[in-house]
Amino acid sequence: MSTRDSDGTHLFGKHPLNPVKYDVDMTYPKEARTLPDRGVLFRASTMEEKWDIVIDDRVITFARSWPGEPVYLCDISEEGENYIVRTVVVSDDIIDPADEGYHVHVVNFLLWSHVFDVVYPHPLPTNIAEDEDEILMHSFSAYGRRGWFATLERFG
Repeated sequence: MSTRDSDGTHLFGKHPLNPVKYDVDMTYPKEARTLPDRGVLFRASTMEEKWDIVIDDRVITFARSWPGEPVYLCDISEEGENYIVRTVVVSDDIIDPADEGYHVHVVNFLLWSHVFDVVYPHPLPTNIAEDEDEILMHSFSAYGRRGWFATLERFG
């Protein structure tokens, strides 16, 4: 509960366990939101929100809100009218070799939906059964009330 009032500094400089780096090329319009140099980008205010997201010196840290430990990191820079993400860091402990890029798509979703406040489809792992109840349970447990709709599709 102590992280509910945090200014995000408890996440600055922390990394996921056994980090693996992915080189990516993800673009977001600067007009969607001006990002601060440091601070909270999104804080879960209820149990139905699952993520805390902070930024420190152009590194964004994504943590599950209630355990409070970092799950993902990404860099973010400004280029013209866009923000660009070139690197995503994920814990090797959560990577499924059969769906290795899944977590990059989760970071993309979290940026669109939580940071830039855009209704955006969240990714489903490729091993999920195409059963409505299982998809609903996954969506809620992973994204809470921001898991509006899901897709197995991957972005470019």
